[in-house]
Amino acid sequence: MRLAHLADLHLGFKAFHALDARGRNLREVQVSAHALTVAHAVAATGPDLIVVAGDVFHLPAVSPAVFREALGIFRALTAAAPVVVAAGNHDTPRTRSVGHLLLTLADAVPGVHVAVSEPATYHAAGATVLAVPESVSPCDLPSTTGDRPRVLVLHGDVQGASPRVSAATWPREAVTASWNVACFGHWHLPTEIGPRAWYAGAPDSTSSDPWQEAREIEWRALERGWRLWDVDAGTSVHMPVPGAVRYHDLNAGDAEDAAPADLTARMASLVADVPAGDVARVVLRNVGRDTAAALDLRAVRRAGRHLLHCQPVIRRAESVEVGSRRVRSTRSLAELLADRIAQNVADPAERETICALGARYIQDAEPAEVAA
Repeated sequence: MRLAHLADLHLGFKAFHALDARGRNLREVQVSAHALTVAHAVAATGPDLIVVAGDVFHLPAVSPAVFREALGIFRALTAAAPVVVAAGNHDTPRTRSVGHLLLTLADAVPGVHVAVSEPATYHAAGATVLAVPESVSPCDLPSTTGDRPRVLVLHGDVQGASPRVSAATWPREAVTASWNVACFGHWHLPTEIGPRAWYAGAPDSTSSDPWQEAREIEWRALERGWRLWDVDAGTSVHMPVPGAVRYHDLNAGDAEDAAPADLTARMASLVADVPAGDVARVVLRNVGRDTAAALDLRAVRRAGRHLLHCQPVIRRAESVEVGSRRVRSTRSLAELLADRIAQNVADPAERETICALGARYIQDAEPAEVAA
């Protein structure tokens, strides 16, 4: 049995100021267009079943244009196979006065089955599918019996996807042990939780921190797309779909004592090498006040006119008090953090706990900084 696993389409996502010819946010249009490309790519593989692990929409209420595009995407999917959707946190209204768009979508497109407020079991394509929406807290999942392959579709945090663990984190064993295949959504990069358990990742860049994602994509040599499963064998393969807008987090290095004109040229050169239509941020670190005032950031943006968005970022030099003067600090981030905690947390035990947590976060972030 062939199963297609998608997640985190985030239709209706907007970013930047660029508009299309009709006045719509260009990123919103691009996200929908790429999702339709993905839907056609999925249908072309001839799956027996398609699952979408949440966050079909970026907001619980979207424009009529975005909803029409969603209808086209799901009609393309259902032309190939039945579709089961588990609602994500972005899909889910937080007030009762707002209707659930996924229910409207399922009414409009035959062959779409959705779970929006509680786990729901569906029998499709010879498999038993349990769809668990984001609104369900970690718990003992309903058991499934019989000879059918068992497929779990869940939107949420699963142990192993992140160093963070909270009351909303699903234990790994609870969502992998008794399933032939476990299909997750919420994390936007392809992530393996176990031999038969994966986050498919988002097919486009719709994260609240696209720059961190850009660094990790480069560091891990990832490509965006979806996942194709052989349910009987319990194996899967990532299916990249080119065409999504790429984000580039460019490191212009340390300003040191370089002349402002040279630093401007350095940033502009990095931006000019980015492919047309992509998005770039170029970061210059340890910039003094006078140097920052003399930089020509307009020239940097002009060098990025071929891009969807160009964002120069100036990071000021850290400084500390020495007598009556403030001078650049050469101390590490961990040392600066420990000093700030010591100034604001009185209890020694609590201070030690917070310092250890901060040191762990800094350590977790170090590979991404190296990749940048």
